[in-house]
Amino acid sequence: MMIKDKGFTLVELIVVVAAMGVIMITVTTITVNSFRARNRVESLTELEQSGDVLINSLKNNVFNSTKVGIDCQLDPLGSGSTLTVTNMNDGEVTNLVCYQNNKIASESAKGKMLLTATNYVPDCFNFARCETTPDNSQISKVNFNFSLTKYNGDGEDVSETATSKNFNSSVTVRN
Repeated sequence: MMIKDKGFTLVELIVVVAAMGVIMITVTTITVNSFRARNRVESLTELEQSGDVLINSLKNNVFNSTKVGIDCQLDPLGSGSTLTVTNMNDGEVTNLVCYQNNKIASESAKGKMLLTATNYVPDCFNFARCETTPDNSQISKVNFNFSLTKYNGDGEDVSETATSKNFNSSVTVRN
């Protein structure tokens, strides 16, 4: 007569535990990667929105001025470019400057930053460049070129999520 054992052998239990471990590691990896991808997409979306707001703000300042009301300078002290525009409607002068070499700010608005606190413009030294008419008498076009990068909560660059985006735009100046 043969005795039937009711139970599992140690080898069977080890195989089941190992299989469960592989499944758990796979599910955890997929979950972590999906959170990272979501964070990267959210960061890039925020950067695009911030960059678009900044570009539109810069362009609006140029649109509301005339050729004689615009001046592009490189600061002789090396702090970066400054775009000075005079609003043709109310005569208000606005200085758009590279502030602390990582923010673009409006000096006329008492240092009002044109970006959120979590974004910065690394090396904004040449964010604005002016093109002149062939006789160099007036500014005909203003070119904007900068990149935005995102800070994490500690104020450090978030390099693992690749949250950096370049922005380029040009505005033809009115007469």
